Amino acid sequence: MFKKNTIQFPKLLSVGNISNGFVAWLFGSAGPLLIVLQAAAKGHLSGSITSSWIFAIYGMGDS
Repeated sequence: MFKKNTIQFPKLLSVGNISNGFVAWLFGSAGPLLIVLQAAAKGHLSGSITSSWIFAIYGMGDS
């Protein structure tokens, strides 16, 4: 099954599939950042606190 799917993978690559994957990745990676920036703006937080939140999300990850 794996070998069959691996052989068919290049046939499934198209501009539409690649662009859909890129847009999904973009929304997935930028979504949390936009939420943090919006919450920081509503809470009138300083730039240093906002940057520490962003570091916690992107720098620390899910560890």
